[in-house]
Amino acid sequence: MTSDRNQVFVPITDIRVAVLNATRPKFFLTQGYYKQTRPDSAVLNFKVLEQIYECLKEGQGELEATHFVNLVYYLEDMTPEVFVEAFLHFWRFACLVSVSSHEYPSEGSMEEHWLNVENLISCVTKSRENALNDPSIVDASLDIKYSFLIRHRDEVIYGCITK
Repeated sequence: MTSDRNQVFVPITDIRVAVLNATRPKFFLTQGYYKQTRPDSAVLNFKVLEQIYECLKEGQGELEATHFVNLVYYLEDMTPEVFVEAFLHFWRFACLVSVSSHEYPSEGSMEEHWLNVENLISCVTKSRENALNDPSIVDASLDIKYSFLIRHRDEVIYGCITK
């Protein structure tokens, strides 16, 4: 993976619109929109994950796209509602904290940065708790993300979901 620190990006200002456009409107990043209690490959699948990845890569950069791969890797419950909640936390944490400088947060924003990290981790934890309560969620979720993770396996950072 090459570094994109010196590239200039036009930051995505409305991630909901960007994802809707990238998925040619198929996937809505709106909490409460999806009512499924199980992972649904008709709603969330390889194609949608790849389109979101490309949207992030083009609009934010390779680092943010790589963080998205890791988010998908660590989410054990790919139910659309859980994914939307986790993604929106991810967006606030990994993509907006330092979008203009593409650097780590300044000391002044570190408290907010770590609060966002904690929120993201709690989302991933919620995903794991859901999966533990119903192991078939893990299987269905793996079906959804398997091809995506195989394609981006070199971007998975084991044991890490933060910068």
